[in-house]
Amino acid sequence: MIKGVNKRIVEVSFPESVYFEKAVLFLRSEGIPKGDAALEEEARSQIIRLENGISQAPLSPSKIKARIAAGRILSGLFRLSVIICAAAALILLFQS
Repeated sequence: MIKGVNKRIVEVSFPESVYFEKAVLFLRSEGIPKGDAALEEEARSQIIRLENGISQAPLSPSKIKARIAAGRILSGLFRLSVIICAAAALILLFQS
């Protein structure tokens, strides 16, 4: 809910952003110049800074090794399940 009538609002669109489509910023009324281009540029830079702050941090080497090991285990389990299904299909085929 917006209280008061004299609120200044800047709306900035971000079509290239992964996280944000649009940002609506409510400006403080005291001491802000009327330059709309400078305000919009400042709003855009603050939102970009926020987006960079929530981006994924780089993975540590131990997490990379754990993901590689998990991928190898899942790959092995998938191969084993394919072999079991093929064997079951062959058994059913030759039983009849």
